[in-house]
Amino acid sequence: MLTAGLCSCVGNKSGRGSSVNDTIPTFCAGDTADVIRITTQYLEHLKNKEFDEAMRMLYHIEGEHAYALTEQEKAELQRQYQLFPVLSYQINDYTFSGPYDTEINYTITFFEKGEDTSLPNTMSFSLKPQRINAVWCLSILNRSIN
Repeated sequence: MLTAGLCSCVGNKSGRGSSVNDTIPTFCAGDTADVIRITTQYLEHLKNKEFDEAMRMLYHIEGEHAYALTEQEKAELQRQYQLFPVLSYQINDYTFSGPYDTEINYTITFFEKGEDTSLPNTMSFSLKPQRINAVWCLSILNRSIN
């Protein structure tokens, strides 16, 4: 499984060195780096047409549990990956708003655009990473054609 381990980041509401820790996860620079790293791994798998490896990185996330994709979902993703191959990608932005409210947005280029075409050649997607049992997991959020 190609998921990332997590650095330990403990929240401290008082800011005065109190030994009492809050129970709400606090995000740190290591979390951002981990999420960007696993998203990049996922996109590199797609770019290299390693679809099975890419799909193994995606989960259904319900509360504090991550579940593998169903065979039907894998088949649908396989079709999508073949119809819209990743020639290049760019991670656009990410947000860490709360323990269950994180998002990373990226754009793929799926064909080279000639000078004589006005067809859009990029699509934007969002992944919803979530830290489960000290490991970052990815799930698909949405997509749009640019």
